[in-house]
Amino acid sequence: MYWLLLMLLCKRLFFLVVFISINISFCSSIAVADDTNELLKTSDDISQQISRLENIVNSQQALKLSSSLLKRSDLSPLQKIAILTVQESHYTQLNEYSYSLAAVKRIQVLAKKYNLAKIEADAFKKIGIYYYFKAENQKAIDAYKESLTFYLQGHEPLILASLYNNIALAY
Repeated sequence: MYWLLLMLLCKRLFFLVVFISINISFCSSIAVADDTNELLKTSDDISQQISRLENIVNSQQALKLSSSLLKRSDLSPLQKIAILTVQESHYTQLNEYSYSLAAVKRIQVLAKKYNLAKIEADAFKKIGIYYYFKAENQKAIDAYKESLTFYLQGHEPLILASLYNNIALAY
């Protein structure tokens, strides 16, 4: 008899927990949509919006907001790079390395187009890292070598040492 009552109580408790978790999930989805609208509707300067974006902890929310911001036509190349960097970071947190790689490749293209040598070199290094994570070692080595051309000019010897280490790991 007690066993039956206990089972009934557990069943009701289970359904209550499921109901609460569904409501929490639904409410957070609404909050993400509201935050997206708030970010896009505010008359804040773009750099303030990017700053807010960089402080978002929830990766799904940050990715949604960054995608919305990237649609703006009034972004400077550095602002696009900052937004793509946020995307790359959050994709990495979600272990979505293919998307991280795509974001970094976009950064590299922008950096090359606007002659931002250090940003391009850093992008190549990250490209190498993501290829290494994907076990595409030759592509990783090629990307690291592209980055080396900048750092061999005497810029930041610690990063140069790190690049040599990465190349050694990929072999």
